[in-house]
Amino acid sequence: MKKTASNYRTGKLERFNYSFYFLGQGMTFVIIYSFLQQYALDAGISALLFAGVALAIKGWDAVNDPIFGVLLEKIHLKGGKYLPWIRLSVIAIPLTTVLVFAIPSSLPMGWKVAWLVIAYVLWDTAYTIGDVPIYAMSTAMTDNTEERTFLISRGRFFGSVAMFLPMFLLPLVRSSLGGWTNTVLVFSIFCVLTMIPVSFSAKERVQSNSENGKDPTLKEMLRYVVGNKYLLIFYIAFLLYYSFNISSTMSLIVARHCFGSEAYSSLMSLALLAPPMVCALLVPVFIKFLDKYHLFLGALISMNLLLIVTYFVGYSNFTVFILLTLLRGVGYGFVSTLLYTFVGDCCEYGTFKTGIDAKGVAFAAHTFFTKFMGATATALSSVCLAVIGYVEGEGATQLATLPDNLWKLFCLVPVLGLVLAMPIFLKYKLNDKDVAIMAKCNSGVITREEAEATLSRKY
Repeated sequence: MKKTASNYRTGKLERFNYSFYFLGQGMTFVIIYSFLQQYALDAGISALLFAGVALAIKGWDAVNDPIFGVLLEKIHLKGGKYLPWIRLSVIAIPLTTVLVFAIPSSLPMGWKVAWLVIAYVLWDTAYTIGDVPIYAMSTAMTDNTEERTFLISRGRFFGSVAMFLPMFLLPLVRSSLGGWTNTVLVFSIFCVLTMIPVSFSAKERVQSNSENGKDPTLKEMLRYVVGNKYLLIFYIAFLLYYSFNISSTMSLIVARHCFGSEAYSSLMSLALLAPPMVCALLVPVFIKFLDKYHLFLGALISMNLLLIVTYFVGYSNFTVFILLTLLRGVGYGFVSTLLYTFVGDCCEYGTFKTGIDAKGVAFAAHTFFTKFMGATATALSSVCLAVIGYVEGEGATQLATLPDNLWKLFCLVPVLGLVLAMPIFLKYKLNDKDVAIMAKCNSGVITREEAEATLSRKY
C-alpha cells in the first residue's frame, strides 16, 4: 500500500515542531562556524593561533561524541530516551553560543585564548547533547521510512533558513546592535524560542532494543560501527571534502577585501542560501524518480564546476558573481538536505548487517563528523590566511595582493577537496530500494531470507 501523510504516525503540529527545532539549533551552528574566525581576528587573536585553537579543541570532540553515543544507549532518563536531552539542549546551546562571543576585550592575549577554548568546549558539548538525539528522534517518532524522510527534509528546510538568517542579517545589524556579543545574544534568544516547542509535542513511539531492556554492550556498539562500512565510507569522504570547503568560512573576509564592503556578504549569503529553502521541499518529490545518492553526487559535482567558472569570471562584476552563486545554491540545497538522510539509511544497513540496534552511536558519529568538518575547514582557512599574509585586527592595513589571493582560496580550495574525496564517494553502493527492504527485515515484516532474495546485490 502506498504510504501517504494520512497514515503517518505523527501529527501535523508534532512534525512542524520537530522541524522547527532545527531553525534555532542550526542558527547557533552557523554563527559559530561562519563568524567565529572573524570574531577572533577582530578580538586580536592571530589567524595562525586561531587555527591551532580550532584543531586543539577537536581533541575533546574525539571523545565527546563517541562517549555521548554510548551514554545515550545506556542511560534511561525519565521522559524518554531522546527527549530529556533535547530539552536540556534548548537552554544549553544558545547560552554557550553567547559565551563564545563574550570574550572581554581587556583580557591579556593568553586569557582570551583560554576563554575561547573553554567556551568552545562547552558549546561543543551542548551541541552534541542536542544534535545526536534530535536526529535519532525521527526513528523513535515513527517506523515509516517515508515519514522519516519527510521529517528530515522539513527539518533541513528550516536548517536552510537557519543558515540564511544569521549570514544575511548578522553583518547588517552587528554595528547597530553594539557589536558581536549583543548581536549573538539577540540571535540566541530567538533560537531558544524556536527550539522549545518540540520538547512538549514530540512523542517517542518506536521502542528500541535498549527500551526493551536489551542494551547493546560496548563491544556490540563497536562492532556496529566497524561493521557499518557505508556509514564510514560516506562520512570519511564527506569529511575529506568538507575540510577543504573554506568558502563558507571566508565570505565576510572576501566581501570586505574583494568586493569592498562587509555588507556584500549578506547578498552573497542570500544568493547561496535562498535556493536550499526550495530544494529542501523538493527532495521528497525528486527521490521518487531518482536514487538520492545519484542526486546527491550530481549536485555536489555541479556546485564545484560552478566554483571553477566563478574563479575565471573574477570578482570585478558582483552581479555575475551573484548569478553564479544562485546556481551554486541549487546544488548546495540538494547536498545539504540529502546529507542528513543517509544516516538513517546507514542505521538500517548497520542493523541488517550486524543484528545490532545502536542508532545512538551512528547519530553520534554523524555529529562528530559534522563538527569536525567545520573545525578543520576553519583551521585550514586560518592557515591559508596566515600564508597569504592576512593581518589580524579589525581595520588593519592589508597587503595589496590580498584580494587576488583570497579569490583563489575562495574558489579553488573546495574543488581540490572534491577531487580528493570523489574516489571514496564512489565506493558507496547502498541504494534506496535495498534500504527499504532492510528496514522491513529489521522491523520483522519479512524474514532475512526473504530480504536477501530481493536485494539488488549481496551486502
